[in-house]
Amino acid sequence: MKSLKSIFARAALPVMLAMVPAIASAQSSPIPINGCGVISPDPGGNKNYVLTQNLNAPGGGVCLQFQGVANATIDGQGHAVAAGIDASGISNPLILQNSPSATIKNVTFVGAVGTNTLRSQILVQNSPNVNIVSNVFNNPELVIDQPSTTPFIGGNTFNNAVGYSAADHTAFLGNTFAFTDGRQYGWAIAIVGGGSGHNIRSNTINGGWDGQPQVEDGFNQMGCDDGIILTGGGPNDPISAYVAGNTIRNVWDAGIETLGRVTGTTIAFNNIDAAGEAGIASYHGTSWSGNTVFGNNVSHSPTLFAFTREDPLQDGESLAYFENNVFTENTLSLATFSEHVPRVLGFLFSKSDGVPIPGSAIVADGNSFNSNTFSITGPYISPHSLGVDGDGNNKCLGPPPNDPDPASYPLRCTPP
Repeated sequence: MKSLKSIFARAALPVMLAMVPAIASAQSSPIPINGCGVISPDPGGNKNYVLTQNLNAPGGGVCLQFQGVANATIDGQGHAVAAGIDASGISNPLILQNSPSATIKNVTFVGAVGTNTLRSQILVQNSPNVNIVSNVFNNPELVIDQPSTTPFIGGNTFNNAVGYSAADHTAFLGNTFAFTDGRQYGWAIAIVGGGSGHNIRSNTINGGWDGQPQVEDGFNQMGCDDGIILTGGGPNDPISAYVAGNTIRNVWDAGIETLGRVTGTTIAFNNIDAAGEAGIASYHGTSWSGNTVFGNNVSHSPTLFAFTREDPLQDGESLAYFENNVFTENTLSLATFSEHVPRVLGFLFSKSDGVPIPGSAIVADGNSFNSNTFSITGPYISPHSLGVDGDGNNKCLGPPPNDPDPASYPLRCTPP
């Protein structure tokens, strides 16, 4: 995953922008925008702007840059804003800076694509409480930085475009994502850097995976690695989110993946179909406490859950946690096969350097599995203290025949 430093580096490069031609500023009617350039606060206090035509910066750089337009409304009226990629790699159809409580709506953003790692970006910087609603993103990424707290991204259509936020209290509600260009993407929605109050609900994601098995750790795969990613900011900066009612399909790894420290998160009532490795997973920096996973439906995937820990303790991390998490009424149907799915649900190994996390550094107890339908062999759990059977109504097959460690399948199950 790219760091914020690398993602925003291009935006810090100097760019030359022509000022928008002089336009009327009567408070009684919106201010028309008919060319690329820098938009500053209107001296007359008008906070309503409308696009009157399609705008394009074909040579790259920035088309529209709104600077300091607090509480403004930018209405695209269905017009397009586009930008090519210049010699420095800059392509920003729109940048919103220092503009708290601004609203961007009804714009079709058209971005250029150079490579999988070089493409247009819509940047929101230092603009808390921004609303991005009812827009169309054709190729450009939406990138929101950390000072832009409480962004609301709702009712947008993303075509071959992703949403990425490092801001606290991010909301992605009712958006549609579709990936059809055969390129590889890391995610549809990514919330990074920890923080709390994130709300990801009722989004529809078609990751565009063609169903080919994962090879070479994902290189040359088509479509999205994951549907939704939640990333903690470090051992002392966990992420907390509410992820519910999303429909995710055709991703070559996991429908929902977490990385790092996750606490107080609810993952509920999501429908996940055709995830190549698992419905819900965590592989890197896994450390979970007090999370609820409830009522999720997974189909055409090898497993409901894939939790493991593929790396040692990180700097500043003295303990790894898997405690007091509750998994209830989750269902796997029409299970498939993948040779990459780990059979563990715990902290069994450290694949990156072969050094296991010592047992004294693992806090793993108080977890409960209630009325889940695994449809296959129940999860292999290590350490054994990690799982608590709960209500005894889980549905799964017993341990594989002749398994040398049957005690690592502690869930009491009835056949599915």
